[in-house]
Amino acid sequence: MSLKEILSADIHLREHEEKNDTTYEKIKQHIKHFEDKEINIQWRSLLTEVAYWRKANQIHNWFVVHVSNGLDECGTYEITKESIQELHNLCIRILSKKIPPQKVLPTKSGFYFGSTDYDHFYFYEIKRTASIFEEILKNLPFDTHYLVYNFSW
Repeated sequence: MSLKEILSADIHLREHEEKNDTTYEKIKQHIKHFEDKEINIQWRSLLTEVAYWRKANQIHNWFVVHVSNGLDECGTYEITKESIQELHNLCIRILSKKIPPQKVLPTKSGFYFGSTDYDHFYFYEIKRTASIFEEILKNLPFDTHYLVYNFSW
């Protein structure tokens, strides 16, 4: 299935299940069950969150520029292995002080975007992103799975 078909099937999961249609037959083995006991809620999805950023505007800005063609509009965008590798490499180079962060992963101001300082939090998010992407690059089978960046506010 294409990414577009998977995202649509995820949104309409209950409808496909009730109809027991051909789409449901294709996806039923991939449905994941989630539960949050703290707020007593359960849900199902075809998607699994593998990373989450909050107030890491330098990472968001990179995705806007390199993945969503400069459109800073809420949405879901496919990320390639090459994109992950590129951002991972930038993070590693910044952490090793081989390139100035302002040149390659500049901060971006905005209402929900947090600080624009190149401070402890900035470098914490760079290090965390490098670690997340290292695991994704090692473990995600890009030939059979999609990776997306979804943002909203």
